[in-house]
Amino acid sequence: MCRKGIFLTTQRAGTAKMPLSSFVLPIIDNGMKAETPSFEAHQFVRVRRGDAVRRLIQRDKTPLAVLFMAAVVGTLAGLVGVAFEKSVNWVQNQRIGALAQVADHWYLVWPLAFILSALLAMVGYFLVRRFAPEAGGSGIPEIEGALEELRPVRWWRVLPVKFVGGMGTLGAGMVLGREGPMVQLGGNIGRMVLDVFRMRSPEARHTLLATGAASGLSAAFNAPLAGILFIIEEMRPQFRYNLISIKAVFTGVIMSSIVFRIFNGEAAIIEVGKLSNAPGKYPMAVSGVGHAVWLLWPAV
Repeated sequence: MCRKGIFLTTQRAGTAKMPLSSFVLPIIDNGMKAETPSFEAHQFVRVRRGDAVRRLIQRDKTPLAVLFMAAVVGTLAGLVGVAFEKSVNWVQNQRIGALAQVADHWYLVWPLAFILSALLAMVGYFLVRRFAPEAGGSGIPEIEGALEELRPVRWWRVLPVKFVGGMGTLGAGMVLGREGPMVQLGGNIGRMVLDVFRMRSPEARHTLLATGAASGLSAAFNAPLAGILFIIEEMRPQFRYNLISIKAVFTGVIMSSIVFRIFNGEAAIIEVGKLSNAPGKYPMAVSGVGHAVWLLWPAV
């Protein structure tokens, strides 16, 4: 017997020397495995499968985490939007109720209305001036600057000041709306979630800020498409158009709309009336003079 890895050659006496390849016999011990093509293919498949599992385990989970955080941001923005709307309505009802108690005394109605509105507006002014100057105004330029990384987002002071100050200014009866406050509140909620979960990626920071702004607008008017179009149209120079950002915005807006409709139902925020029983006004409306005739000649 020859040892492992040694080849046996034979040569008969008195005969011509034959080619070595015709007499080479591989000697394989019983403990060895023949490296057949099927065995090599099986080993290759096992190696590839192991590499795939290893890559799956070690793969960066940032996109999935961003989508999950976008859902959290949308849910919180929806809850804050519902609370903000109900708080503003409560302040307005309290102010109107106080005026209704003195409605019979005309000489008290106007002074009291002015004093109540001024006091409520002063509450918002004092909070903004004293604690969070960046909460002044609509708040949309602040979010645009934050998306450009030009302005810091101090959510720990903007959120309470904007919420309570908005209750005062909107409850005072001023000609203002919830769009700007909710956009800023939503953007600050996005930054709050980012800081709480310690996500340091610049892409995640930008995405969650945009998601919060869109979710806030969606919660303000129960209009998810308006939130998406707001980011695409209003914040076009600041928004980074990539797949993960668009998915995150859609996820946040959908969650915000779901939360809002759970509490407030499917009713529209702004009711649009119908013009009925007025066939004679259609030609004038088409010609562009319908509104003027409506104002000058109501009997038509």
